[in-house]
Amino acid sequence: MLSFIWLSSFSSKAQIGSAASQVNLVVNELMSLEIEQSSVMINMNLPSHYKFGNNSGIQQNHVKVTATSNYTLAVSATNQNFTLNGLNTNLPVNIIKIEANTGNLNPNFNSGQVSINSGVYLNASQTNLLNSHSSETLQSFDVNYVIPTSATPNFLNIPSGNYKTTVIYTIIPQ
Repeated sequence: MLSFIWLSSFSSKAQIGSAASQVNLVVNELMSLEIEQSSVMINMNLPSHYKFGNNSGIQQNHVKVTATSNYTLAVSATNQNFTLNGLNTNLPVNIIKIEANTGNLNPNFNSGQVSINSGVYLNASQTNLLNSHSSETLQSFDVNYVIPTSATPNFLNIPSGNYKTTVIYTIIPQ
């Protein structure tokens, strides 16, 4: 009887390999605006208002901007004149001066990278209110709507009432 004994040495090795995956990163420019106070009131009901003008008071964090690149913030009105009871009047919107400053929503914001135009009067055409050379994930601007002394004669001999206009803020990429 013959027996075979087979002795063998097998060397077993794990398979080493690699695989790849591609990661696609889609980046879109983001720009948005939000208005905090949707209605602002300026009263012209005291003798001092007709002599020195008046203002809305500072509307804190009135305009909120989210941007991922540099931008210009422009302002305009829907019409050249205010309306009264839905009818167009002769009271021009450019009696309103818009004063803006950086708000306090983002404490890390570098206000030195924003140039604010101080002499902006409301108009039916877009006027640049400010330029930002810093992208922000969120920044706000305080706004005061002012009727200066020089505009007070426009309020003489006009009917009493609630004069209205719509102010439009537009963000424009730079």
